[in-house]
Amino acid sequence: MLLSALGFGAGVRAAELSVDEQQIWDVVVAGHDGWSESMEHQDYERFSRSCPQEPGTVWWYTGGAAPVEYGGPDGLWQAIAPGTKSATWSDLEPVEVQVVGDVGLVYFSVVWTVVDAAGESRRNASRRLTVLRRTGDRWTTVGGSVAASE
Repeated sequence: MLLSALGFGAGVRAAELSVDEQQIWDVVVAGHDGWSESMEHQDYERFSRSCPQEPGTVWWYTGGAAPVEYGGPDGLWQAIAPGTKSATWSDLEPVEVQVVGDVGLVYFSVVWTVVDAAGESRRNASRRLTVLRRTGDRWTTVGGSVAASE
């Protein structure tokens, strides 16, 4: 239902995913779980371990300026984490998962509920594209984009 409200079709059902597509989707879900844990514990490494990224991986928040890295002293995580008490996701739904050789593309929607250090809660719905690369039998993130949908 959320996907329809956001302008998407019914989306992809897990039963429709190939083995490669499911592996890619599992990386995306693990990354979101890791982001939640990292915010709760104020520990970037919890995200980094759950969502392996290629060096130089950047994310473009389409309402902002240039693409940014999540890690490092100037990364997005460091800018967000100190003011965040918790971040939990819901309605994480694949819209399309594509595999082209050793490249995976995941189009999906997600809703984050973020509680800031003052205890104020806000809801952030977004449409996302995550790009992954296969090396051997492992998928790693190489970049993506995030667009607000509310």
